[in-house]
Amino acid sequence: MKITKFGHCCLLIKENGVRILTDPGTYST
Repeated sequence: MKITKFGHCCLLIKENGVRILTDPGTYST
């Protein structure tokens, strides 16, 4: 699993060729 952080809250999670991009927005502090 590889996790890449973009900016202050956005995360890109990669595992076995699957990519998930998360952006918690106002929930991240």
